[in-house]
This record gives sequence, C-alpha cells and structure tokens, in this order.
Amino acid sequence: MDANGIVDLTRLNQQLAADPRSALISVMLANNETGVIEPVAEIAAIAHRHGALFHCDAVQAAGKIPVDVAAIGADLVSLSAHKLGGPPGIGALIVRGMAELSPMIRGGGQERGPAAGSENLPGIAGFAAAAVATMDGLAGCDGVRQLRDSLDASLITAAPEAIVIGAAAWRLPNTTAIALPGVSAETQIIALDLDGVMVSAGAACSSGKVGPSHVLQAMGAAPEIAGCTIRISLGWSTTEAEIDHFLTAWMAMYRRGQCPGRRSEGGMSVSNAAVAERPNALPIYLDNQASTPLDPRVLEAMLPYFTEHFGNPHSESHVYGDNAIAAIEVARGEVARLIKADPREIVFTSGATEANNLA
Repeated sequence: MDANGIVDLTRLNQQLAADPRSALISVMLANNETGVIEPVAEIAAIAHRHGALFHCDAVQAAGKIPVDVAAIGADLVSLSAHKLGGPPGIGALIVRGMAELSPMIRGGGQERGPAAGSENLPGIAGFAAAAVATMDGLAGCDGVRQLRDSLDASLITAAPEAIVIGAAAWRLPNTTAIALPGVSAETQIIALDLDGVMVSAGAACSSGKVGPSHVLQAMGAAPEIAGCTIRISLGWSTTEAEIDHFLTAWMAMYRRGQCPGRRSEGGMSVSNAAVAERPNALPIYLDNQASTPLDPRVLEAMLPYFTEHFGNPHSESHVYGDNAIAAIEVARGEVARLIKADPREIVFTSGATEANNLA
C-alpha cells in the first residue's frame, strides 16, 4: 500500500500474475483505523482477471457510505450490526456467484449449511432494524463529514505539526486519525479520558495498554508517528458542542505539552476547568468505529423476540417456528436492501469475525 493506505493495484496485479495458484484476495472497503476507502471495484476486477476470488470486509463502511455489492464486484462481503447502530453478536456474510463455503462448525445445517447453530433471532431482528434506520440516516453523511472536516482543520490550525493520516485519500465521513508527534497515543487517550472524552489509539487496546498501529506501520509511518496517533470517530448523534468540547480538551493537552507548567487561575488545569463546566454530563463518545450506540428503534424491534416471539426457526411443526422463519426472511431482505444484494445471498453469522473466517 502507499503512504495514504491505498492498496498498490500494480503490485497486486503483478503478484497474481506471477503466482498461478488459486487465491483469495481480502481487503477492507474502509479501514477501521484511518477511515481510508479502498478502490475495491478495481481490486475485484484484478482478482477476477487472474481467476482469484475477492472478499470485501465492508464492516466499517456499511451505514456510513452507500454500499452496493454488485458495484464492488466482490464474491464475498462481510457485515456486522454493531457498527451501524445494531446489537453486538450478529453479522452477515454475503455469498455471491459461484463462491462455495465450507462450514467451520458442523451442526444442524442452519443458514443453508455454512453457519451451524440456532439463529440469533433477537439479534437478526435488531440487525434488520439497524439496516432500515441506517438507510434513513445516510442522508446525514454530509453533516457528519462537515463536523469531521472542521475538527481536522481546527487541530491543524492549533498544532501545525499534527498530521491527519490518509488526508489525501477518500475517507469515511466520520473518521479521522490524528498524529501529534512527541505525545504518545497513550498519553493523549488518558488526558482526554480525564476530560470526559472517549477516543482510541490506532491499535486495539487491552487492559489499558496501547501499542503502535500495525496499519500505520504498513503505510510506512515512522515509529514516532505511529506511536502518537489517536483515532476519533464520530457518530450520527455527535453534536457540534461535543466536538467543541473535544477541541477544548485536546488543545489544553497540547498547550500543557508545550508549556508543562501552564495552569489556569485557581490552580485548576485548563482541561479540568472544561470538565467542571459539565459536571453531570455523560462522557463524550468519539469511538464509534469500535462500536455504535444501540439505536432505540433497534431495541424496540428486538424486544418481542425476547418475550412472545421466542420460537426456534427450525421448529417447523408449529406456528412459533413458522413465525421465526418468517421474521428471519424479512430481516434477510432488509439487510440485503442496505447493500443492494439479493436476500438469498445473505448468511447470518455471530459477527464479522465469523463472517471473515467463513470467507
């Protein structure tokens, strides 16, 4: 890939031409750390030219930009509900054309064979509701992008040495990765957390430990850049006031780095003064690439399947099972409509990890 995180199409073509073995190419439609969007239609064309299959991980893109599986040209596409306002624990693999799957777990043949185990009916209903809500919300993309672009511009104006990762590429409207050389990602995350702002580092965090991003390393970023990058990802409900609060907290952190002894009047740090102004407010959540809040419409759609509509879709001898089957097929249609797929191509899974491994 190049310095913006875009797959090198010439090199991909050369590698496939040089190796006659069967191949599966797997590429994210949009990167989860930088938001950079890949030229997936071109990648699909190159893969097919050489007889390879193409799997597109559209988990981060669906719900944030329009996704059309036919236009992408992928043989397999992965989705996850919890990235678009749905519940965790439910995803889907879209299986197109002649792609054949071997089940990882063998059992009762659910989902026409590849995904054994009773379907997660409440989760599937929630996924469908999230898909419908997302289609209604795509019109708000421009507003989210304007907030993100304003945030980027404000940070670069305040700290000219800061770097927007992948700024020259087409990116998701809600995501930005910002490097602040000389201030580790861990320090930034802790400082922002103390100010009531939730963001993440480029790499996954575990038990409070933050490591340099393998994505940024693959992009050729120097260690001092990769280790100083945080990800800020907006949601559809993110407000201008929340972005203003983030900017206040981030700029206070930046000034403290420039002048370690800087304090506001009364001995309170500049950033803690910002927190004191909103003592009863919830933390500001700017980590929507990790997981999105559950849309209230999704919860409403799920609740009946925890109570009166609890049937197993494979209990075909009574009405409870029949109703469950019907609900799943309706959900299959709604998820398919989100990405312009055929409902018959949708295989529900326990999440994106299962979908990706199944592919």
